[in-house]
Amino acid sequence: MKKISAILLILFAGAFADANILIDPYLGYAISGTYGNSTVTGTEMGGRLGWSSLGFAVGLDATIAGSYTYTASNVSISATPFHYGIFASFQFPILFRGYATYFLSTKETDSASNYYTGTGTKIGVQFTGLPFVAIGLEVFSNSIAKYTSAAGTVSATGTENQTRLTISAPFDL
Repeated sequence: MKKISAILLILFAGAFADANILIDPYLGYAISGTYGNSTVTGTEMGGRLGWSSLGFAVGLDATIAGSYTYTASNVSISATPFHYGIFASFQFPILFRGYATYFLSTKETDSASNYYTGTGTKIGVQFTGLPFVAIGLEVFSNSIAKYTSAAGTVSATGTENQTRLTISAPFDL
């Protein structure tokens, strides 16, 4: 009897397992933004990887490539972002998804290898009614803590704010 119970448990255990993996690559464009007296525009590429169940999802969010342009007084500086953090989201049954990310580390490196570091947040909503694609609008805020150059590292204060338009391909496996 124990052998039959063990065999049935092994055969039917998979029917009750729930291992939903969320893979969500995205592209974004900063349609408006500010940092001090500079305006910010640019593109980004990243993704989310996490666990999802019953509409809720949690996991890691990383912006791994792109280019931001900071423009002030006819001078432009380009920087490449690298941000990583944790996210939580909820898929509403009415074709929308809301999400929030806390970036544990943000880093933006310019062409001279100078970079700003800090922490940040992102809050967004996405329309998920299209097949395989979600279109979103998000607000990003980056609190700058340090500036590092060839001369050394100094404390820096400032907040970068952006409004972004995104397109992503969320896969819930």
